[in-house]
Amino acid sequence: MALAYHPAMSPLDVPDGFSTRLASSADANDLADLINQVNVAEVGFPWTSADEIRDDLTAPGRDPENDMLLVADDGTTVGYLTMSVDAESPTEWHHLAYVRPSAWGHGLNTWLLQVGEGRARGAVGAAPGSGAASLRVSRWSTNQAAGRLFDGLGYTRVRTFHEMAHATLAEAFEDHWGHAFDPFDQWIHRWVDGEGSGFDPGIWFVALDGEEMVGAICCRERIPRSPDAASVDVLG
Repeated sequence: MALAYHPAMSPLDVPDGFSTRLASSADANDLADLINQVNVAEVGFPWTSADEIRDDLTAPGRDPENDMLLVADDGTTVGYLTMSVDAESPTEWHHLAYVRPSAWGHGLNTWLLQVGEGRARGAVGAAPGSGAASLRVSRWSTNQAAGRLFDGLGYTRVRTFHEMAHATLAEAFEDHWGHAFDPFDQWIHRWVDGEGSGFDPGIWFVALDGEEMVGAICCRERIPRSPDAASVDVLG
């Protein structure tokens, strides 16, 4: 989904009964629970872990103002807006909004997405001459309610992905649409050093042509999405 889009997240016009604040690594457990509740409600399985969320929030180059929580008056984290920008194309933004299923139907997803759009417009206004910016959102293809929401907000469906691998070697997927290969320090943080990486060198392999490395496969023994299944994360 794409929409023709940085100052700080704005708490302006926060819905009654809620407040906002920026997320931190201390929120990792709460955010993993929120995201997994949403994913289970939408497609029947969890998606992430606290370690993965913590890794994301502490990744090198991460802008802390790109992660905002919507908190109810009783202290419950009800919503989460996370944004990212393409490292090689600073006008290409992607945002995801999550709202606990118990709070669906009250316009909170719409509000979070509109906050993201405001941040994007601010980025364009603060950087004149940078050209048109784009803002992407994502949904499961079976989530028709999200499809109607995106349509109503002016987004156009432009691409569908069938997920088989989370990442590949930079050269193998250098023309992959919509996502540049992570800089080396971010890649190492995500797949090797991070608490949620699940790194095991015993299930990483390379293919050699003489002394030249021509391919690689990086695997994990288990993933939050399906703890009883292994994962091929990097193949190229």
